[in-house]
Amino acid sequence: MVAILKIIIFEKWYYLFESYRIELNKFDLDNNLEAIDWFDSNFHKFVELFDALADEIFYILFANRQFLLKFNTLLIKTVKVTNFPANFLNTKARIKRTSIPKWVKSAVFHRDKGRCVFCNTDLTGIVNTLTILNYDHIVPLDLFGTNDPCNIQLTCESCNKSKKIKMGPPVIYTYLGGHDKF
Repeated sequence: MVAILKIIIFEKWYYLFESYRIELNKFDLDNNLEAIDWFDSNFHKFVELFDALADEIFYILFANRQFLLKFNTLLIKTVKVTNFPANFLNTKARIKRTSIPKWVKSAVFHRDKGRCVFCNTDLTGIVNTLTILNYDHIVPLDLFGTNDPCNIQLTCESCNKSKKIKMGPPVIYTYLGGHDKF
């Protein structure tokens, strides 16, 4: 029974490695080599696999706006009690606003499909060339939000200026059956 269980466990690992095209020496169950020695000898392959899995998980979660809002809301507790160096803080003892890197703007633009997350205005420049892109914090810095890429959203100028300090799921991301309570 133990041998069958080992085969099943190792076959699941082999499948993951094959899925991510990571070559791995298979464990010989008939050999005296212990499973722990096999794992130790393939440690770097596991690191490579876990890196690939983490990247994939990030892409999936980055597209989930409900998750991002919940995650950034939970992060508030940590940000409030963290002692940041003074040069990272503004006069209100909140994290300073920083410029958003181009790669973050590009990722957010594609995630939000070139539309304002609040009013669904097209911001691609195809329909209306007069719209102005605004990259905004999901959880505002004044409410202990961060400058992390996972806390940035795309808004039109009108929605960005009118929202002041509020949080919640934008209309474009609520499901037909309603949304989770935050």
